[in-house]
Amino acid sequence: MEDEFAARRPSRARWTRLRAGHLQPIAIALVFVTTCAGAATGAALYTGKDVKDNSIRGADVRSGSLTGAQVRDGSLTSGDVDLTDVTRPQGPVGPRGRDGAKGATGEVGATGDPGRSGSATIQIGLGFGTVPGGRSGVFEAQCPAGFKPIGGGVEVSDEVNGVITGSSPNQTGTGWRVEAHNKSSSSIWLYTRVICTT
Repeated sequence: MEDEFAARRPSRARWTRLRAGHLQPIAIALVFVTTCAGAATGAALYTGKDVKDNSIRGADVRSGSLTGAQVRDGSLTSGDVDLTDVTRPQGPVGPRGRDGAKGATGEVGATGDPGRSGSATIQIGLGFGTVPGGRSGVFEAQCPAGFKPIGGGVEVSDEVNGVITGSSPNQTGTGWRVEAHNKSSSSIWLYTRVICTT
C-alpha cells in the first residue's frame, strides 16, 4: 500500500517544475484580484459624505480637471465661492449722482498777525486856466517831483456852459489832465486839482 502511494506522489523534480511553471500565473491572478478588490473597496468607501468640509483646497485638485460641465446648474451658492478670487469685467460708468446737501459753516479762523504800520505823504497840485467862448481847452495840474497822481478833478465857473469832456491822469503819470468845452460866448475859468503821493 505504501509503495502504491509513493508511486503516485510527484517526484521532487516535478514539484520544482510546477513551482516554476504554474505558481507565477497564480501569483499574478492573486495580485489582480487584490487590486480589483482594493479599487472596488475604495470606490465604495469614499463618497462626498466622507470628505470633511473645507478639507479640499485648490492645490488638491488638478488644474483644469473641473469645468462647468461637472458642476450642476444651481448647485453653487455665494457661500460656496470666494468672491475675492472672481475677476469681473469693469462695468460702464454710471450717471452722475445728485449734489450733496450744503455742509455746515466752518469755524472762524484765527486772527492774523497785524500788518506793519504804513505812512504816506499827500500833496495837492493845482492848475488854472480860461476857455474863451465857443472854444475848447486842455489843462493840467502837476504833482511835485517824486510824487504820482492817485486822483484828481476840476471846478468850472459856469457849470451850465462849461462841459468837461475828459478827466484822467496824464500820459506821463506826473499829473492830472482835464479837457473842457465852453458853449457860451463868454470866457469861463477852470481850477484843476491833482492828489499826489509817493
